[in-house]
Amino acid sequence: MPLINPEDGYLTVFNLFETETYDGQARVVDEMKDIVDNATYPGWISSTVHAGVDTPGTLNYIQWRSLADLEARYQGQKFQKKTVPLFDQLATSVKLLKTEL
Repeated sequence: MPLINPEDGYLTVFNLFETETYDGQARVVDEMKDIVDNATYPGWISSTVHAGVDTPGTLNYIQWRSLADLEARYQGQKFQKKTVPLFDQLATSVKLLKTEL
C-alpha cells in the first residue's frame, strides 16, 4: 500500500475519474494500468490505480518528484493529443487534486 509521507518531499496527486457505469470504470482502469505499466516520465515516482466499489469511478494516486516534473508531463504532446481526449471520452468527470509545495 502506498504511503504519503510529507518528509519525502514528493508532490502527491490524486486524479479522480467518474464514470456512468462499471464497464466505463473498467475501461478507465485498463487505460490507467497501461499508462502506469509503461511510465518512463522524468520525475515520476509511483502510481496506484483504485476502482470504485459503491459507485463507478477511479482514483489514481500518483507521486512526482516535483511540480515542474508534473507540469512537463501535462504539457507533453502525447498527453495533450492522446491522453486528455481519451479520458474526456471515457469519464463523465475528471478532477485533479495535488498537495501544496
